[in-house]
Amino acid sequence: MAPAPLAAQQSPTGTLSGTVLDASGSAVQNAAVVVTDESTGLKSKSATSDLQGHFSVAGLPVGLY
Repeated sequence: MAPAPLAAQQSPTGTLSGTVLDASGSAVQNAAVVVTDESTGLKSKSATSDLQGHFSVAGLPVGLY
């Protein structure tokens, strides 16, 4: 019996989500959100907030952002 082929390893990833608010606590729509990896200083991904100020960035490697 031949051994089964190994599946490709997958790197763990996560999602960063939140809400953009102004100083008065109101939602900010269409805000540019840039996700920066603190360990490298590199800008990983970006998103734009929706009408309620919500944003979500998926597929981020494990790290500090």
